[in-house]
Amino acid sequence: MSKSIPWLLLFSMTIWGSAQNVGDQYTAGFNGQRTGLNADMGDLTVPVNLIRSVPLPSSVQDPTVFLPFEYAGRSVFSARPGQSMVVVGDIDINGEVRYFVFGVLDPGADPACTAPDDPNCVLTVFEMPFGVVVNPSPSLAQDIVLMGDASTVMVVGLEYSPSFAQDIVLLAGASTVMAVDISTMPEATLAWTDGSLGDTNGRAPLVSGDLALYHGFSGVAAREADSGIVLWQNGTTTAAAPLAMQGERIYFLGEDSVVNALNSADGSTVWRSDPLGLPGGTSIIATEKYVFLSGSGAVGALDARDGSGPVWSVADFGLAPNPGIALAYDRLYAFQSDNAGDGSGVAEVRAYNPDCTPGCGPGSGDLLWSVTEDSPGLDHAAVANNQIWYYNSGSGRVRVRDAFSGDLLWSIERPGLRGMTLADGLVFMLVPSASTPSSVSGRGAGSSWQVEVYKPSDQLFFAQMANGLGQSTLLALSNVGDEEISGTIRFFDTNGDPLPLPVEGIVGDTAAVPFSIPALGSGKIQTQGGDVLQSGWIRVDPDCPDRCPGLRGSSLFQFSDAGAVLFEAGVRQSGPTGQGVVAIELREIPTPDGGTQLLSTGVAFANPTAVPANITLTLKDSAGDEVAQLVLLSFAPGAQLAQFIDELFPILSGDSFEGSLLIESDIPLIITALRTGGGFQLSSFEVGQAR
Repeated sequence: MSKSIPWLLLFSMTIWGSAQNVGDQYTAGFNGQRTGLNADMGDLTVPVNLIRSVPLPSSVQDPTVFLPFEYAGRSVFSARPGQSMVVVGDIDINGEVRYFVFGVLDPGADPACTAPDDPNCVLTVFEMPFGVVVNPSPSLAQDIVLMGDASTVMVVGLEYSPSFAQDIVLLAGASTVMAVDISTMPEATLAWTDGSLGDTNGRAPLVSGDLALYHGFSGVAAREADSGIVLWQNGTTTAAAPLAMQGERIYFLGEDSVVNALNSADGSTVWRSDPLGLPGGTSIIATEKYVFLSGSGAVGALDARDGSGPVWSVADFGLAPNPGIALAYDRLYAFQSDNAGDGSGVAEVRAYNPDCTPGCGPGSGDLLWSVTEDSPGLDHAAVANNQIWYYNSGSGRVRVRDAFSGDLLWSIERPGLRGMTLADGLVFMLVPSASTPSSVSGRGAGSSWQVEVYKPSDQLFFAQMANGLGQSTLLALSNVGDEEISGTIRFFDTNGDPLPLPVEGIVGDTAAVPFSIPALGSGKIQTQGGDVLQSGWIRVDPDCPDRCPGLRGSSLFQFSDAGAVLFEAGVRQSGPTGQGVVAIELREIPTPDGGTQLLSTGVAFANPTAVPANITLTLKDSAGDEVAQLVLLSFAPGAQLAQFIDELFPILSGDSFEGSLLIESDIPLIITALRTGGGFQLSSFEVGQAR
């Protein structure tokens, strides 16, 4: 009998040529088809706005899995016109597992919906009970409770996600797999069932084309997805981990901790790895060159040709189970719930070079970047359009980071989130309803849940504006798209409240200015000044039927005297970021009349989100050494701060200084900076921030 080989032990192998693809597409460990690839995430960018909340029926008590369906056509859920679907997996207080397939009608559909969140917009079109989930494996003892008879042990959670393709939804419960045909929605029919493979908990299946692939504790099977005709069945014990597919091979983890590769045509074994000591819940991503794995405190790769390896591996503690890893842009991302493996609750996201050069081995993975957060868990990770999305359960926030640098781009507070999916340029979240306490974690009829839909807002932000006492602000917008863009420009004061201002061409003061810009055109608005200096920040809200990424903007700060513009500085739109660096200058220079002029840096930042921010300002000298630090706790949503550098740090008063200001925040800020002379704007300073 072969012994289990430590996951960090290196095996010799020949590296494939560089022409082989490691992986450079949108992935998230696995998607609804369990192939490891998700090319349907679309053009998803931040910031995003909530566009719809869909309440789920009260019969949904404890939802644990979530999957929106995608069809051709357009609607709120990117489904066929006027009709869309979502699957929610639920387990009630008695351990009864049920899946609900919902039809979600758009406003204006039949039956008519008077409001987007009208409960009548939700139709329960299919409900499939699976009976009580029974736990057959002593290894899951930490996840179970005894209910009723002491000899009956039931799992109290459901670690399973449905799969969907070509109108067939693959569902599973205690020991039964069921295929549901939704081609005739809003009706749905049971296509076929299979209860021969034992426990399916944690064993996510896949539907690829017309092939349905699934596994239970005692085997792996393939059927025609629509007819249920059995194509092959491989009798083998499997671990509670998802299937993965690449090309003509299917990969799964056996109960003996061996990774198996099967031929998808007939189920024959292509290769079996050595025992790797991987636990249930292991994430598997298959590419033509490597099979990437996470589990047992490590991340690494096997040779996809023959299963030899690990080709490379590194220690990675406390990996998240859903998923622990994701592959995109030639980077392998690892999501840790406990990066020290000691229960300290410090979570970490890491990005590795997934490829291996000759001579690499255990501990040699090239770490490209890492970020840490206080949290007992990072869940529901996904990668799309150069961004990483995940849920920080400790803070109750959905976090979005730059996939290439790890910089924080956006944050949404959603305590109690149970599921998050990115699809077709939208974000779907399964969360407690507004009437349900955020601490909901139990079961029962009192639980209430909803699906929230978020859409990229294409908003523009400007961190500073000033008006009055000679100052005015000119905002110039350009439309590089091929359709007209309309929307509203909004002014906010330093507290985040609407700020009415005089604007050219508008009678009376206003805090909201409508605009309309033709395709490949431009437009501008300018404040008119006044006897009182007012300052704040600007948000531009476009109103497009779909998306309007072609909107661009810049602002111009002007100081005028008797109608003549004396000083002017232009600043481009500010992208939200959790970290920014600004060049700092403070010195006096002589003037031709024998006087002096103070050159200084003015810095402005605002919180454009709905969540308070904790901000740290670190002043550094030209050598990069820290000079002083200022901490701003609970910086309110919508709040803005604009000051000269010697106002932020009075220790600089009267001194010359050159260096930098590092602005760090746990919530993304919008930031801008100006070079001033004698208190008047001269030019803008670039803010180094996330790409």
